[in-house]
Parts: sequence; structure tokens; C-alpha cells
Amino acid sequence: MVLRGNHRIAPEVGRAYARAVRRLAPIGPQEPRQPWLKLLGDGADTAPHAAPGSCAVEIVPQDYLAEQFVLQEVLDRHHRAGVPFDEIAVIARNGAMLQRLVRMFQAQGVPVQQSMSDVVLNQEPAVHPLLRILDVVADPEAQPVELPEALTLLTSRYGEADSMTLRNLRQVLRQQERRSAVGEPRSSDELLCAAINTPEDPVVAAVQAQERYRHLTRGAARISAMIRSGRAAFDAATGPEELLWAIWDAAGVSAHWAGVSRKPTAEGRVADQDLDAVMALFQAAERFADQNPGATPQAFVDHMERLELPMDTLAKTSAGDQAVEVLTPASAAGREFDTVILTGLQEGAWPNLNPRGQLLGGGQLVDVVEGRTDTSAQSPLVKRMSVLQDEYRLFASAVSRAKRRLFAVAVHGQEESPSMLLDLVVPPNERTARGSAIPRPITAPRLIAELRCHLEHSFQRELDGATASPADEQEREAAARALARLAHDGLTGAHPDQWWGLPELSTEDPLLGPEDVVRVSPSSVQTAVESPLQWFTSAAGGVEATDFSRMLGSLIHEIAEHHPTETEVDVLLKELEQRWHSLGRDEGWEAERDRRRAETMIGKLAQYFRAAQQEGREVEARELQVEATLEVPVPEVQHTDEDGAVTPEARPDLTRTVQIRGVIDRVERTADGKLFVIDLKTGRGKPTKDDIVTHAQLGAYQLLVSLGAVDQALTSAAGEDQGSGTARPERPSGSLGAALLHVGTGVKKIDLQGQTALGEGDSWPLEQVTLAAQVMSGARYDAFHASQGRGCRIGALCPLCTDAKQVTQP
Repeated sequence: MVLRGNHRIAPEVGRAYARAVRRLAPIGPQEPRQPWLKLLGDGADTAPHAAPGSCAVEIVPQDYLAEQFVLQEVLDRHHRAGVPFDEIAVIARNGAMLQRLVRMFQAQGVPVQQSMSDVVLNQEPAVHPLLRILDVVADPEAQPVELPEALTLLTSRYGEADSMTLRNLRQVLRQQERRSAVGEPRSSDELLCAAINTPEDPVVAAVQAQERYRHLTRGAARISAMIRSGRAAFDAATGPEELLWAIWDAAGVSAHWAGVSRKPTAEGRVADQDLDAVMALFQAAERFADQNPGATPQAFVDHMERLELPMDTLAKTSAGDQAVEVLTPASAAGREFDTVILTGLQEGAWPNLNPRGQLLGGGQLVDVVEGRTDTSAQSPLVKRMSVLQDEYRLFASAVSRAKRRLFAVAVHGQEESPSMLLDLVVPPNERTARGSAIPRPITAPRLIAELRCHLEHSFQRELDGATASPADEQEREAAARALARLAHDGLTGAHPDQWWGLPELSTEDPLLGPEDVVRVSPSSVQTAVESPLQWFTSAAGGVEATDFSRMLGSLIHEIAEHHPTETEVDVLLKELEQRWHSLGRDEGWEAERDRRRAETMIGKLAQYFRAAQQEGREVEARELQVEATLEVPVPEVQHTDEDGAVTPEARPDLTRTVQIRGVIDRVERTADGKLFVIDLKTGRGKPTKDDIVTHAQLGAYQLLVSLGAVDQALTSAAGEDQGSGTARPERPSGSLGAALLHVGTGVKKIDLQGQTALGEGDSWPLEQVTLAAQVMSGARYDAFHASQGRGCRIGALCPLCTDAKQVTQP
């Protein structure tokens, strides 16, 4: 059957299609080609009743601008031409560009839908973890999950952990391990693996039982449940479908994702795509089982992970209302759209003239079937022309998907050139000059931001003394009316109630009431005293991500804890070599430099351990958990009278409870029974000689010694080691002082900064703890910049930094 008429393509789009058809070698009856070729010749319309259309081409210097032009075209067609989103298609030659476009549309809040036939399934965030768990549970030897796999699963869609969550989970597990460990405490890596492999582990179970840590352990518990359910369902007769369902069902995310997917938000679109990917995975498992009867689940995993190209799928995907389609030419076949946008038209990419079927000889088989076995048909030029014909067919198919509007964009840069196919859309002599150099696609968030910015700057100029002209007042009123209309339609950020900085403070009450216990650690005393705002931002979660320097410091601490009296450098270096892999450092010159730095730290540790033995100090404990409770006075209350005068009112009769809790790296005892507290530092900086005299962290440690808390902790630790209780000493041990042991500085000899023992009249440590407790329980937090030129660690919230400001400032 021959289709002779055109019932949908506008004449302008038809001419672009005709130019593509003209490049195709004639095959079979030529009658269907004639109307299109005639359209190029005399302009006679093949579809006289079709709506008018248009074609346009843009050549830009950067990939980013190409994406912006695509976005602008979509928004213009939707808002100005009234084209529904589901009548707009963006077609690209390869899947990698499709993924970039999908991310771009999602970031801009444009609803987008991608066919699962264009997705490399094993790379989908919701599929990859399922395949990894399927591989783990299908292992006949039931090997436990190793650390790299555990981290991958914990940070997946199902583990829901980010770097901050992992860091907090490691700390919580490590603290619980130190409290309950009988022998050598396990590392945080071992505890993370235990949380997945053996959730009944006493330490893991104790942490999961606490409600305040539920947000940290939820992901690990889900991963563990998925693995356990899969292993329970696995046997020799279990196919990949049944095992995959057991794992998916144990995840318990189906109902939640389905509910989120109904919301018109970015999270909803992600959940919608995740559900589509999981559906496609189940369909792939079903087809694999049908094609390979008796195949094991591991064979299915191996099959899926070998895929490097999108696979065909018959799985149904959710049909979201009003979503832009992102397609390849193959997946767009058989469809039609009002508007088609062609992107990625680069020389070498589309057309892609690389030979096909070279590995398995598929092209040669086609040549034999079609009778092209003579020498002339096998020449490289003929094969190249054959590939070019295939590319023309793909391009013609993509062009013919459009009814009224065809838009093409390409990049012309130092390393990229536009494709010759661009000339088939609009010939160079028919192109119009671009109206603006850089597109400014107006999405809803961008429109709201610009309207708010215009209002803010307009009022700010008036506050600065400038006189508003009638035109300025009209623009201001128009912007306000536009925001009111957007707010009435429910767009986020348009209503003033949603603007940061304008609503009243939810509360001005202090962080803790007078009856609440203030929990203070010796290390936090230093920060709270020197920079209250930095302490508050850190306590609220605004801490730097764990970098390699911190990880290296933790490793040095662990080696010092496990070998507290080892004076042989070779023994410590061997321990470093055994643990180095846990840092996950790739080989290279940076790793070699860090390794040499770590070896230098180890050498300084051995040097100090040797000096301590020579001076007659014995190690009493390492990583000792110490706590003490004391009462401190409540700060004076400020009263403001009607005239605005502030009168402080002291309350000497009121006190509040402060609990000091911390971990001392090393406690030594001299021959005469005095205690010497050591805090190990692996950083490059250190306090000055003047600062060390009243160093708050060391002062807090000495306060714990004077209160007898260190003696009590030593007694408790000795009782646990011996399996029996030990009598608490009647009076605190004497103190030799405290010191910072620096192993990361450039000093070659032992770098020990000591703080002399407290005298009977020294009350400054208690005063610092009291001040820190007042800061930690207060309602306002001051900002101070550290001395000695050290950079501000508060960040964007610091009011003293020139590059930081309040969100309400212009």
C-alpha cells in the first residue's frame, strides 16, 4: 500500500523533509517521493489544509547555550504558541545527550518524559543497587558485603545516605562500640559493614533501638532487610524474577515513591522515573527468563551489567500529563508532535559515519543476503556511503515527526563543527539573523526571582534617597501585580510569606531552658568560647565534609590507640601499611606525598612513646571516655524598662546542670602517681605559646582530673577489663598538667605543647566551661574572627566577612 497524500505536515516543515528525502537513494516505487520533490520545485503544497508552520536553525559557540536555546524554544512554544508540553519532542542522536537534556529540564522545572528504550538500564539510580544486591544474595557462598559495596548501597536511592549521614553514623557506631567493646574496638568501616551484614550485632542493635538515631540507621536497616529477604528466598530453583521481587518487596519504598510521583515537583519526577526504571528491570528479568530457561540470577546480573546500549523494553511507563518527550530517532518513529527540536547536530555525531557491525560481521551478512559481494561493493567508500544513507533515513524520520514547527540547534566551537544536516532544515541563504546573543528562557522560578529582584532594587533606591519616576512606579506596580497573580496560582516563592528573612522569628527563646542539662565536650568548649556562631553552625550540622586530611588523622589516632607503647618505628609503619587501603586513596604522586607525611607522623609517635618511657610515665588509658556533672550559675537576666534602659539582674541563687563528656586520647601516670593528659593533633597548625596557657580544651581536661572524673573512668575501665568492680579512689590523683602532641607540624623533634598543672586558685577552666554552657544554652550567638590570620570557618552566615551577607540584603 502506498500513501500518496500528506495530511499533517505544514509546508515549511514539508520542505525540510523533502530536502532530506532528496538525499536518499531511490529504492522501490518512486511515486511517493514525487509530491515532496515537487514541493521543492514549484512550492505546491502537499497538504493544502495544514496549518502554517516554520523552521529555524541556531548555531551557538557552547553546549550550554545550545541547551538554553532548546529550553527557550520549549517555553516559547508552550507559553506563546499555546502548544501543550506533550506535543513537544526533543530528539537527539545518542543517549548521553538525552540524559543531559533530561537533567536540564528537571533542574528548570519543566516536566519531561524519557522512553525507557533510550535508557541504559543498569545505570539508572533505582536499578543499579537492585542488581548489586541481587548479585550478593545469589552468591552460593553467601559472602558478606565488603566496604566498597556497602558504601555504594548506603548512598543509593535505597540507602538514602549522604556524606554527612555516613559521617554521623560512623561516629555513633564507634561511640557505642567503645562503650560496649570488651577487647579491641572495631573500626568504623567494620561497623558499617556489620550494620548491613549482621543487624543483630549488639552494637548495631543498640544504636538502631534509639529513636534519636533512627534517621541515621534507616537506610542501613533497609539495605540489610533487602539482603536478608533475598537470601531467604534464594535456592537452586529460584529464578531472577522471584528473587528480584523478594528484594524489591523488602525495600518497602513502592507506596512512598508512588505517592511522591503524583506531586508536580522535582522529587515527584525523580520518583516517577525510578518507578519506570524498576518496571523495565522486571520486564527485562521476565524476558531473560523466557529466553534462557533455568538461567541463574547471577547470569541475569552479568547480562544486565554487560549492557552498554539502551535495550528494547515493552514495560509500561507512567504517562505523565503535559510532559516534554525526550527521544532518539528510533524511539520517535511512529509518533507525531506539533513541535520537534533537533539537537546534537554535530559533525561526527549526526551523521555518525563509523562502520557498523565490524565485530561480528553483521554488515557482511547483510551484503551476502542482498547480493553485494562483488569487489566494488566492498570498497570503503561504498560502505561509507551506505552508512550515510542510513543516517539520512534517521534524520528524515526525525524531521517527519513535526507537524508545524521544526527547530534545530548545533554548536560551532574550537573542537566542534555543525553537521551538514543542518542545511537540510534551513539552507544557509534562507536563515534569519539571531535576535539576541544569549537566550533568557523564563521559567517560573526565574520569572519570580526577577520580579522580586526588581521590586527589591526599586525600593532600595528609594530608601537610598532617589526619587522614583512615574515609569518606575508603574513598573513596580506591574511587578507586584504579576507576583500576586503567580502567588494566587500557587507558584512557590511568589507569596511574601515564603520569602526568606521577612517572616517573624519563630521563637526568640534560648536553645535550652534553665532546667535542661547542657552537654559540653572539651573540644567544643574551645569553639564556643572563641566563636559562638561557629559552634552553633557546627552543632546545627553546618560542618565541612570529611576530607582526606581528617581521614588520615583518624587513622593515625587508631594506630596510636592500638599501639600505645610501641617504640619501634617499623612495627608502626607495618600497621600503617596494613590500614592504608582503608583511606581509599588512588595511586599517584599525591598519594605518595600523603603516604610520606603519614610515615613522618608515625615516626613522631614512636619518638614520643620512647621519650615518655624514658621519663618514667606509663600509659594508663587511651581513648578514655570521661564524664562529670557539675552545677554552674545561671547568667544574669537583662531587663529593659519603658525608657529602653537595660538593667542586668544577677541570679546567684540559681544554677544549672552541666555535663562534661569527652574522650581523652591518652592518659599517662608518673612514678609519683600524677596524671598527664595528652591530646593528639594531626593538623599542620597549632596554638601560640600565649594561647596554650589557657587553652580551653586542655583546661577542660584538667578540670575533669581535678573533679576526680578521670580517676573514676580509669577505675571503671579497669573493672571492665578485670571483670569485677574496683573501689573508687577517695581523692583525685595529682596532675602533671595536659599537653597537645603535634605530629602533623613541620617540627622534626617532639612537638609537645604543655599546659602546667592547675593551682589551688586557678578557676579559669571552670569559668570557660561556664561561659561555654551559657553560649550553648543561649538565644544569640556572636561572631568573632580568629587571630593569627586564620580563615573564617563560619562560612556564608558570618556577618564579619565581606563576601557574606543576610538573605534580606540586596
